Amino acid sequence: MNDAVKRLLLCVCLLLPLACSDSGKKPTGNGTASGAGARSKPSQASALREGSSQNPAKTSSCDARSSGSGHLSPVVSQPPARQPQTQPNPVEEGGERNHWVNCDKFEANAILKVDRVELTLDTDLPADTVVMLSAGRTYREKGNPSNYVIDYFSRKLRVDDLRAKPVIGIGSVFPLSDKDAMAQFEAKRDKLATIGLAGHIESISDYINIDIVVPVNQPNPAFGRMNASLRGRKVETGISGLRVIEWHKGFLRPLGKTPAAQPRLADPQALAVNLEYRLSKRTPLMPEFEPRDPLEAIGRMRHIPAGGQINVVSVRKKRGYTWYQVKATDGAGKGLGMGWINATALLGQDVAIIRKPEPRSARANTARTQSASGPAAEGKDKRTEQTQGETTRDKEAQSRLSLAKNYLANGLTDKGRKFLSEIIRDFPETTAAQEAKGMLEKE
Repeated sequence: MNDAVKRLLLCVCLLLPLACSDSGKKPTGNGTASGAGARSKPSQASALREGSSQNPAKTSSCDARSSGSGHLSPVVSQPPARQPQTQPNPVEEGGERNHWVNCDKFEANAILKVDRVELTLDTDLPADTVVMLSAGRTYREKGNPSNYVIDYFSRKLRVDDLRAKPVIGIGSVFPLSDKDAMAQFEAKRDKLATIGLAGHIESISDYINIDIVVPVNQPNPAFGRMNASLRGRKVETGISGLRVIEWHKGFLRPLGKTPAAQPRLADPQALAVNLEYRLSKRTPLMPEFEPRDPLEAIGRMRHIPAGGQINVVSVRKKRGYTWYQVKATDGAGKGLGMGWINATALLGQDVAIIRKPEPRSARANTARTQSASGPAAEGKDKRTEQTQGETTRDKEAQSRLSLAKNYLANGLTDKGRKFLSEIIRDFPETTAAQEAKGMLEKE
């Protein structure tokens, strides 16, 4: 084979692949066919389109588009706008409140001892309800009408901590000391004095105040936000709209002095003859022990008011029940006459002993002295006893009046007015009652 044929075959072999490629090629956007680079871009764009259509939710997916130069321009898709998420209210659902915390009972019994306070709480609130317990007395600084507090103690407790315990019968006991409270108070004043904030003390209250408060922001979600789900007869709503429950009691105890002795209570089923008692509740007084006509006797039945006194004359039994023949007076000392009281009617109330019986020897000596002295001496003794009784009533009325003034001074207007009304009702003949009447008229 000659050289010319070899050159022809070589040209055919070189040009044949190019001819096959050009016959299947489409023109590009600018009308030029660029080799392998142009062939690879359509496949790359297809892959990008497929990836974008298969996963459109990706925050940075690309979409291949043709540019004027034939290059692919990736387009970043914007993520969807995030909607704000609201937390559901545990108390409200669907716009309607689905349950409440109700409180119709919140009563405490506090007893002030020499060195402690015994406290028992009776309430229908849940056992895990948080309460704030505090004890203190107020004081004033010279030239400043505001009241400040000398703290004895402050505790954060649960309702269950203050409920009566089965064995001891009381809720909790809290130490209380004038000495310790004043020591802490003076230490605080020393610190305030260094920056010039300790004023001259003008007066310190004679009352120790015990307070129990059910605050807002309870850990139990049933109360709702800021006690929004708390309601009931014991719930108070202040000017700010917050719902709270408060209990308060003041004890007359001048600084440095021990409290007055608590009245000794008697067993209603075992009252003693010749002993005087004070009743805490309204009590029926039957005219006869064994009436011929019981219905007619019930019609003549009277009542001893709360705070009235009885002097037991005799004790009898009938059908297993104890009856006391008594001489009764009301709270103001007005006589109600003789009658009979069933011991069952005394259950559930405080029967306080107000005078112990004299020993037999003392009564015998008194009788001999009266018989020797005659009616004149007996009349003098009665007048003396009456004068002493009036003096005792005046002191008690003045004590209640002081308590009422303390309540009014501390902004507890309702409780102060209540005490003033009780003084007028129970001690109408005293000067304290006249002063209480004047204070009520000014209010």
